[in-house]
Amino acid sequence: MILVTGGTGFVGSALVRSLARTATPVRVVSLRDHAARLPNVEYASADLCELDVDSAVLDSVDTIIHLASTTIPSTSMADPAFDARSNIEMSLRLLEAARRRGIRNFLFASSGGTVYGDPVSVPVRESDPTEPRSPYGIVKLAVEKYVGLYSRIHGLHGISLRISNPYGYGQFFGAPIGVIARLLHHAFENTTFTVWGDGSVVRDYFHVDDLLRAFHITLADPGIRTGVYNVGAGRGTSLNELVALVERITSRPIKVRYEAAREVDVHTIWLDSTKFRSATGWKPSIALEDGVRSLWQELLQKPPTRSPAQRG
Repeated sequence: MILVTGGTGFVGSALVRSLARTATPVRVVSLRDHAARLPNVEYASADLCELDVDSAVLDSVDTIIHLASTTIPSTSMADPAFDARSNIEMSLRLLEAARRRGIRNFLFASSGGTVYGDPVSVPVRESDPTEPRSPYGIVKLAVEKYVGLYSRIHGLHGISLRISNPYGYGQFFGAPIGVIARLLHHAFENTTFTVWGDGSVVRDYFHVDDLLRAFHITLADPGIRTGVYNVGAGRGTSLNELVALVERITSRPIKVRYEAAREVDVHTIWLDSTKFRSATGWKPSIALEDGVRSLWQELLQKPPTRSPAQRG
């Protein structure tokens, strides 16, 4: 049985759907309402910050995939104490429960876009300095260290994936992050898109289906060494380039409003995923233009009832 925390978010929902298609026993635990349930998937509501080692949500579990987070980079700046208190505590409770219940496999979704801070050079490797610019990145890094500690001392098979910027259709349904989904929605609605800064910030965007393959490969190969691994497209795209790409694909102009840059935002970062590729054979297979075009077609065929700016 695989326990997925945060399984109702954008990545979590996509992962649970893909696991369910393989007939893998899955239990989703989160604080959210489970109104939209998938067949053959168990759902449980629990506050992971109060998780007890004897909790029934851990019964029959042999693998934990930890995706849950109470913050995003921008909100972590508003209340760093809450970010640390909630996210570190629930991660430690999960790790301790895994140790005491004999749950050997622990897969943590870290952040390749925030743990490094401003990189010395790009693409960024796992061995490069980590100087986060947000409490969110500091907390992700701290949880990675705890996963590593439990792996060394208690024999946990702990993997931390430093994930770049996945995008996909699920971000149209209230996800608080996802610039590609927001851009496409603004093109669809002919509304104004806000850019923080001059649009020269560079990120590493890759399709959620490629991320799901990375999860599945990691789960399927118990021989992967414990540690941290970058997972991303391995190429950088500026926000201005992304706006131009969306305009070309949609044949619609994007109305852009430029605002002052935010302190939390790293200017330029993309990831070197060579270590993960060497360990697993994984590499991204969906080109950015193809993925954005596919996403635009999905939006035209199945317009969401809520915009990406509305939190779900």
